[in-house]
Amino acid sequence: EPGPGSEWRGMPPALTFPVIAHIPTWATLILVATLIPLAHFYLLQSKLSNSAACGLGVLMLIVLPKLFPCENLIFELIMEGISSVFFALRVCEMATFDRAFNSNWTLAEYLEFLGTSENGRTRALAAQAHKSDSDLKHGHGKNWKLKWEPKTYWPHDRTLYFYLCVAFRIALTWTVYTFANAYLEKYPYDYNYQRDGWLLKVWDVRSVLENLMVAVQTFATIEICYTIGTLGIVSVLDAPYQPPMDAPYKSTSLRDFVS
Repeated sequence: EPGPGSEWRGMPPALTFPVIAHIPTWATLILVATLIPLAHFYLLQSKLSNSAACGLGVLMLIVLPKLFPCENLIFELIMEGISSVFFALRVCEMATFDRAFNSNWTLAEYLEFLGTSENGRTRALAAQAHKSDSDLKHGHGKNWKLKWEPKTYWPHDRTLYFYLCVAFRIALTWTVYTFANAYLEKYPYDYNYQRDGWLLKVWDVRSVLENLMVAVQTFATIEICYTIGTLGIVSVLDAPYQPPMDAPYKSTSLRDFVS
């Protein structure tokens, strides 16, 4: 139920799910990181269509963590975010491949794609496309440009220096997140404060700062959760790693920031 003061903050009513049981932290981790992905993997191995496998997978990822919430609220919110956003987007991405292609993935290939958005088979497809682009380049002269590609760190690239840089970046991002979180604790985000429709008044300092802090909080959450979670997966599978953002603090364009 909305707490005191939620009316003036303009918070929309939350969609509620019936709670079957509250489960401990370790059980939530097993549910989100093991049981639901395994269920979707076997759906991919079945004769269901891409749409059916994707729809059932996304439904499980969104609904099951709500039906079995964690006893620890903070951990619950993190795992729900990973499940209903990060994993759900990966499941939707899997559905973009031909059914004869994704139904032949091994469990290791499935888990690698779930964590990194690629695996050995998709890299082979990308290599074929890259070769086609190279052939086109030779046919169109020196002004032909290949598609942009994100930074990729293969297992031999992940040295001690690499991990020290990642640790420093996570520490910096955590500091930024802490500042944004403290600001929003003191000045809670107001959905309706001095807004006309969907337009933001850029001269309204309070409104701009509120939206900026929410954006910073979102960026930092994605950066921290993705980096720690994905690095763990690729380290176990000995797979390549692509950071969620190449150089967010040195970016000079939107592509530099989000790539």
